[in-house]
Amino acid sequence: MGVVAKEAGKSSVALVLGLVAGTVNTILVLPRAFEGAEEYWGLIRVLTAWSFIIAPVLGFGGTGIILRKSRIVEARLRGALHASTAVIAAVSLVLWGGLLFFAGSEIIGQFDAEKGGLLTGNLGLFFSMNALILMTNLSHILLTIQLKGSWSVWVTEVWLKVSYLLLAGCLWAGWIDLNTMVYAYVATWVAAMLAFVVLLRKSQIPFQLKHLKQLDWKENMNYGGYATLTSGAAVIATNLDFVMVGALLGLSVVPVYTMGFFIGSVVQMPARALSTIFLGVLSSKVAEVGPDRMQPFIQQYTRVNLLLAGTVLAGVFAGLRPLLLALPETYSGVAGVAMAIGVQRVILAMSSSIGNIIGHTPHYRWNLPINVGMLITTVLTNWVCMSVLDWGVTGAALATLFTGIWSTAWRIILLFQKVGIHPFSWSWLPILGITFAVGAAGYFAPNLWSGHGYMEAALRGSVASASVLGMAYFTGLFPELKNAVNQRLGGVFK
Repeated sequence: MGVVAKEAGKSSVALVLGLVAGTVNTILVLPRAFEGAEEYWGLIRVLTAWSFIIAPVLGFGGTGIILRKSRIVEARLRGALHASTAVIAAVSLVLWGGLLFFAGSEIIGQFDAEKGGLLTGNLGLFFSMNALILMTNLSHILLTIQLKGSWSVWVTEVWLKVSYLLLAGCLWAGWIDLNTMVYAYVATWVAAMLAFVVLLRKSQIPFQLKHLKQLDWKENMNYGGYATLTSGAAVIATNLDFVMVGALLGLSVVPVYTMGFFIGSVVQMPARALSTIFLGVLSSKVAEVGPDRMQPFIQQYTRVNLLLAGTVLAGVFAGLRPLLLALPETYSGVAGVAMAIGVQRVILAMSSSIGNIIGHTPHYRWNLPINVGMLITTVLTNWVCMSVLDWGVTGAALATLFTGIWSTAWRIILLFQKVGIHPFSWSWLPILGITFAVGAAGYFAPNLWSGHGYMEAALRGSVASASVLGMAYFTGLFPELKNAVNQRLGGVFK
């Protein structure tokens, strides 16, 4: 546990630094840097989103194969197993590159509603980003199985986000032009990949082609396909929204969705921080008592996740009005996106334990049809909300919210029917009531700060979040916090 705690600590620092850099960049720098040329910001975001969609498909579950087989395969075949995922990725990239060479303009041109030629004119960058993100995904998993995952987090969270912030600052200052910005952004990913190569060599991860023929290719490919449709489906569904906004509304609208999505996604940060600890405890608990006796544990974990997510959501809600006043007029649609995504992240935080519990039972393959259904629902709801109902960028966020509700509902039904447990508890009602009451009060409250809109948003958000935590503490909804305070302060607050 010492190694795990050390790695978790390093990762947490990197995540915080990345969050700060990402927040400053998305809320303050990028809207000014790309003002009047929002389609270029949309181009960068769609290039990245498309690459995160393509990567798990081209890798054909390579990350899942490594996670599942690396520790159980014979030691002499471990290097060949790692190499096999690179071979699969290389063959896929060759085939995908050939398709883009002959029909890329026709395919990619369908994903820009404005038909301005930005996407079709940058096919080389598009393919480069596909390859880079595929390789970084495989590198991250290889480092993770060596308990060196924190190194990867420092590259992806600190280097990529800080370098993007610096580039945006240079664009805002007029030191570089828009085309240079796009190429330099891709170059930061090249530098990240070079850093991964150095880290992989330093970690001495076995990698060799010698015993490739001795691997069970049929089993690996079968599991790779399953992993692509399960773990890869969530990544694909998340990034599909950005692609569909560009395809149905235009690249210039993507930044509005990007900002709203970023603000709303902050709600899930506490759940991400807890997940590393939770996964380890979950495995031990399931092995000790069995999945059918996990209801008290899953109810406690869900309540804590709901409360922490609600704390952040209240802060987001309270700070939205002054934040909108500080942003360029182009981003007036951010509020609806941020709230819809924020509520969706609360739902995901509540249900994050359900899929993991199911994964420890013989019914784990039921996650496959649920995730495939989630992809189909994502496409259909986005099309209906943006094209049929004409709800614009807010419709894209509402489609994401509906997809989250749909997939969570099915997982809860599956957990109850197959395992006989559920995550519900009566504490949900007061937690949700406090969250929305405090958030609404903060939203409609008079100004607390006479300075800049960003300061006012930060102050309102901080007061709202602190109020939710304080009310939860004194009403007994967060006994874990009360116990921690009592241990630190000798029971002063009992």
